Amino acid sequence: MGYVLAPRLVDRGLGGGFTPTPTAPTQVDLRLTATGAVPNVKGLSYRLSADHVFGNRGPYAIGEVLVATPENPEAELSPIAATRVTFGLEYAYGEE
Repeated sequence: MGYVLAPRLVDRGLGGGFTPTPTAPTQVDLRLTATGAVPNVKGLSYRLSADHVFGNRGPYAIGEVLVATPENPEAELSPIAATRVTFGLEYAYGEE
């Protein structure tokens, strides 16, 4: 599974007076998930998910400077975590 987000205007892009107008870069997100039963344990299942994002900044201005100043004419954008791995277990009791 995956998706692509085109460059998009930052949340304070037009009203903050920044030059150039801040935009978040293109972002590609890919996710792979595996699920199944745990062998030899009735009712126990697992889910393993890995997610990787190609793109390093989100569409939100952060930091102390949320409005442009002569010293800081560009917006600082929110960072994005590149890779996440998740593992989960589920036990279903009482099912036949």
